Amino acid sequence: MDKKRKRRSTLSKSKPTPTKIYEYNPDDVAEQITYDEARKFRRIQVKELIDLAWQKPDRKTLAPHVVNLVDRFNNISFSISSSICRCHDKKSRKTVMSWTISLAQVYILIIL
Repeated sequence: MDKKRKRRSTLSKSKPTPTKIYEYNPDDVAEQITYDEARKFRRIQVKELIDLAWQKPDRKTLAPHVVNLVDRFNNISFSISSSICRCHDKKSRKTVMSWTISLAQVYILIIL
């Protein structure tokens, strides 16, 4: 019983878990995005790139990994733009946009 109490007190002293993406360190987010995208990119097979298979009506069958990577990019872009648009005041919009710019700068350094 003492161990449980001790564990709880340790947890309560730790930092709260971020609830919004821009509350995370941009370096950590860029690193994680890069890691995830690299894993997805490595799964792409040559046959998925032939004859623009990712643009065909049955693209999910012909080029599932390319479609997955494109969807991932679109989801990230939508999440960031939505976060900016949901801001109710200039201060919070500035915070989100500054974080996004920092994320982009770190991301560029990682991929170059």
